[in-house]
Amino acid sequence: MDPQWGNEFDAFMLMVIRRATLDAFWARASSTVTANLKRASKDTLEGSFRTAMEGPQMVPLMGCPRLEDRVGMAPAILSLVASLRKGLYADHLQWASIRKTRSWYSNAYKAGAGYQNNTVYSRTGQSMVATTCPTDGPWFTNFMRGLKLHQGEITKQDHPFTSPIILALNQVCELHWSKLVNEKDKADVEDFMVFVLMEFCGDLRGEEVTLLSLKGLMTFWHSTVAAEVPYVMLTLHGSFKGETGLRWHCIPIPIRTKS
Repeated sequence: MDPQWGNEFDAFMLMVIRRATLDAFWARASSTVTANLKRASKDTLEGSFRTAMEGPQMVPLMGCPRLEDRVGMAPAILSLVASLRKGLYADHLQWASIRKTRSWYSNAYKAGAGYQNNTVYSRTGQSMVATTCPTDGPWFTNFMRGLKLHQGEITKQDHPFTSPIILALNQVCELHWSKLVNEKDKADVEDFMVFVLMEFCGDLRGEEVTLLSLKGLMTFWHSTVAAEVPYVMLTLHGSFKGETGLRWHCIPIPIRTKS
């Protein structure tokens, strides 16, 4: 249906389409665009002088005579509309939240009528699937990159643990431990501080500390503590991020450090 001038919905949609198009344009650096334009002008000018080719033969036909969405403009519009919602750190959603629109659209497309018996390209341990989903295409990829570049990203990282913070926490726990009478309560405080120290000294994620194997720890205990430079071998066993199956990880931790 053709847009109706004066209709607020059509006016808004045309504005969003323009924004999405500009984002896709500027996914590339302006220097790259300028260099490509200069090279295209030089090549076509020289080609017209030295050959019998004319403009349409040298330059691919720009645009499409059919009125249809070939590049994924619909999910791009939905992404830009979603960006207008209030975010946690700003008056709009961050790019990391906006990209979730691409995720659900892609899943819905591949689970619905758009699904095809896709061709699978596979080689040792890796596979690629040919798909017609517009959000996996080059235009939409450029749009998402351009959106991130023009919008920017506000990050508020958690305050990192430092040696003074860990030492101060240890003092607080020792003071609290000295006032306890119940042995179980004392053991809970000890377990907590051991957890914190292992996570900090071993540079572990919180969920990785729970993978510590006491059997592995005791296997190395006497030989590592009696070494010329005493240390403790943290033995982790389980499934780790980015890896498959159950694996062992051994992390040596010195008993004394400069901090």
